[in-house]
Amino acid sequence: MKKIFKTSDNRIYLNITDKAEKLFDMDMFDMYAVWEKGDNVFRLPIIEKEDIDIAHKYEKSICIEIASVQDIVDLIPMKPDKWDKADKVLHNGFIYIRYDDLF
Repeated sequence: MKKIFKTSDNRIYLNITDKAEKLFDMDMFDMYAVWEKGDNVFRLPIIEKEDIDIAHKYEKSICIEIASVQDIVDLIPMKPDKWDKADKVLHNGFIYIRYDDLF
């Protein structure tokens, strides 16, 4: 599995499975066992050290959440009045605009 990945619910995670025990002892991050099955994303919090062993046993990724896609989009300094004036093209359910039209 990739180190950084996006789940179908638009959350972005950092896979820390190989360093989970050290990071658990540091108590710096909220950690989760994360996996996808079909269209569902399962995210169980790692509360006790035994939860790490269980995640390893069932071969689930242990991760910390980096952000959601919306968090990243919100970091882009867009001026709302420029969105209205930008030329938009709708294609296959997606709206395309020129980057220069927004910023």
